[in-house]
Amino acid sequence: MKHIYPALLVLFAATPAIAQTEWENAIARGLETFTLRQGEGTVTLTCDPDRVFGSNVTNASLRVVFPKDPAPSRFVILASDGTQVSFTMTDGGANEVGVDALDWDKMVGILSAGGAFAFVTGQDALQFEDVTPLPDLKC
Repeated sequence: MKHIYPALLVLFAATPAIAQTEWENAIARGLETFTLRQGEGTVTLTCDPDRVFGSNVTNASLRVVFPKDPAPSRFVILASDGTQVSFTMTDGGANEVGVDALDWDKMVGILSAGGAFAFVTGQDALQFEDVTPLPDLKC
């Protein structure tokens, strides 16, 4: 999995980027959400560090809308330093409870660091640059 998309580094470097991207932060049903937008594409991270709906259940999720690829089976998050993590897409995203804990932590690390990263499928990519870091992200 480590080298699943090495050719995407070229795409990452060549795709136009949005500068100075700020996270939109909100509370939805008691859960904290963080959203990035690029055109019609969106990335929404929902965090549930306090297990709002029960101590044994997490409702943390990552939802991604790819305008050119509305129902991909997988997506990859690729950081500018070459770090990458791949998720199976289920109902528009990935739920913390259904993915490997190390992969979830790697994704949270990429997003909380800010900077430049991309969400990529076989047919579409959402690239973000100069994203504001979220150093206190608990997700």
